[in-house]
Amino acid sequence: MMKLLYILNFARRLNQFSHSSMLAAQALGYEFHVASNWSYPNEDEKRQDEIKYGIRIHQIDFMRNPLHPGNIKAYRQISSLMEHENFQIVHCNTPIGGALGRIAAKRHHVNAVIYQAHGFHFYQGAPWTSWVLYYPIEKILTRYSDCIITINKEDYELARKQLRPRLSGKVVYVPGIGIDIHRYASTEIEPAKIKEEYGIPDDAIVAISVGELNRNKNHEVVIRAIQGIPHVHYMIAGIGPLHEKLIMLAEEQGIADRVHFLGYRSDIPHVYKASDIFCLPSYREGLSASLMEAMASGLPVICSDIRGNRDLVLRQGGYLINPKDVQGFAAALNELVSSDTKRVRMGKANRKTIEAFSINQVVPMMKSIYAELVERNITGTSG
Repeated sequence: MMKLLYILNFARRLNQFSHSSMLAAQALGYEFHVASNWSYPNEDEKRQDEIKYGIRIHQIDFMRNPLHPGNIKAYRQISSLMEHENFQIVHCNTPIGGALGRIAAKRHHVNAVIYQAHGFHFYQGAPWTSWVLYYPIEKILTRYSDCIITINKEDYELARKQLRPRLSGKVVYVPGIGIDIHRYASTEIEPAKIKEEYGIPDDAIVAISVGELNRNKNHEVVIRAIQGIPHVHYMIAGIGPLHEKLIMLAEEQGIADRVHFLGYRSDIPHVYKASDIFCLPSYREGLSASLMEAMASGLPVICSDIRGNRDLVLRQGGYLINPKDVQGFAAALNELVSSDTKRVRMGKANRKTIEAFSINQVVPMMKSIYAELVERNITGTSG
């Protein structure tokens, strides 16, 4: 039986990030292994996921800082895993997992190596330091890759022109990780329950953002934007280093009672159902899973005008705004707050748009990629 190792950096537990690849690999009869720095509360819960999905889950102690010496240990763990399991396919994701996984795969002569880029650090408008540091490294690592998968069109064009996988490898575009749109469209919950939990009035308009509380996610711009819109409450689902700073900002703006920090939530479909507008003001994204989830939930969206977002957000479904433009976000919010009809119309348009990014579209693409690599690099049956 073919063995496939799927590598990512960090995850609380098995989630939708790897789900499409898991389904594709299992449909081809491969044994699916997934490695990450997990946050399972205990070994029993990890084992339950292994049994539930019929997979193997491995712990790799990745560190977030690429230069952290702890990543030497992570490399040794990956290398040991590859030596012990003898994988035929290695599918790497995220920068650290992508670098360490490909270096280890080269050492162990893995015949089929994939790197899936969830947003290159070098891109149009990126700081020159990103081009100086990340671009040369990726050019080298691409030589250890048989396939580069990009999840937005800007990265696809860049990779197609600038990166050369080894031998007869290729660059392909896949529309994201594959969203289970029915999970978000069919959720049944009374929005009042979520609102009541956070003391939000029933008649309030609720804007929602989902993502880590860090500089890149740029929640600050929405907090500033709602300051002059009295009926809007802003929920932020996520944890991160800027938590206290964002609380202080809301207090300084005099709107602490209208900004609600939800922390980590496992019931995100319910949270979307209690919301009216989705905001994604990030400076950088690959192809945002939270944006796709919000669209599948039928929400109108207000997003930063950056790569990835441009693939998803059409004029009939939302707004694309400079991530630094507080007044632009405020104007878009005002338009949506003042028109129930527009919110509903945009939400319906987004549900239609997101069908092209669903798991039903992505799984067949991943099956084709895996099967072609096996045929070309392992079984040697291609013409």
